[in-house]
Amino acid sequence: MAEQVLTRVTTKEQLLALANVLAGDFPLSVTIYNCLIFHVQDWLSCMNFFTLDDPSHSHAVIMQMINLPSFVFVYCRESEVNSLIQAIKKTNQLMKQEDLIYTVPHYLEEPLQMLAQEMEICVNTNIVHRFIYQPHLDTDPLRCGPGFRVCRLGKAGLQQLLLKSTFLNNKIPEESMLRLTENVPAVGVYLDPSVTKEVFLDIQNLPYAGDNEIPVSWISPTVYGTLGMLGTEKDFRRLGHATLVTRVAARLFANKGCIPLCHIVKNNTASKEMFKKMTEWQLIRSEISLTSAETKKNI
Repeated sequence: MAEQVLTRVTTKEQLLALANVLAGDFPLSVTIYNCLIFHVQDWLSCMNFFTLDDPSHSHAVIMQMINLPSFVFVYCRESEVNSLIQAIKKTNQLMKQEDLIYTVPHYLEEPLQMLAQEMEICVNTNIVHRFIYQPHLDTDPLRCGPGFRVCRLGKAGLQQLLLKSTFLNNKIPEESMLRLTENVPAVGVYLDPSVTKEVFLDIQNLPYAGDNEIPVSWISPTVYGTLGMLGTEKDFRRLGHATLVTRVAARLFANKGCIPLCHIVKNNTASKEMFKKMTEWQLIRSEISLTSAETKKNI
């Protein structure tokens, strides 16, 4: 077997070729596919991508956050596992990171665990439930009840979303989120006593909230290719707001040529049950998150 070396993918043409290859491996490859599209479209520039071979042929991809290199997504076909592990082994900086977070398909869990043990790195395993959006099942009109309105997040709403997100300890750059959400909308439900009756939503003309307005429920595209950071203020829970913003955001996400996907950590029972009740979201094979021991308590 020829020695496997990781090569960084840099040009838009290479990124698009890689995305086209991964499109044949849905749904397992969706997260990295979406992030590749974000970068091809210049909606983001916060990730580095590495592959084993010519990006138009290889299905093995590593996606690494530039300002947080310990945050890594890995995808390959099962037939490429051994080659990818050997390449990672030769690239020490991909494993020798503090606060390591690796998110991988289920069949990469054991090989990466063995590699970590060989490199004397202690890691924990966490299950990440994955829900993928089925647009053909999402046919009901979108409606918002009296006393509220749905808007794209303004500046204060986006800042609140980042502040309240516990994932990555708020290490996602605000400028990256601003750039992304200008193109793939983040959505919130806002208090509005002037709305006196139920309103049907026109998502093609969804207005921005004011820069100082704070939403009571919110969701956003993430820099790693999913919909996430879903939240609702305590006094406004169980009113359907989280379901509404998720449905709106999913349609907007899909309209951009991306595949709406949500990652739900195993202990987030409320979110998992919400997604299971929405017929347009399908639970697919879980991913595995490998984290260094000191990281687990922080995510």
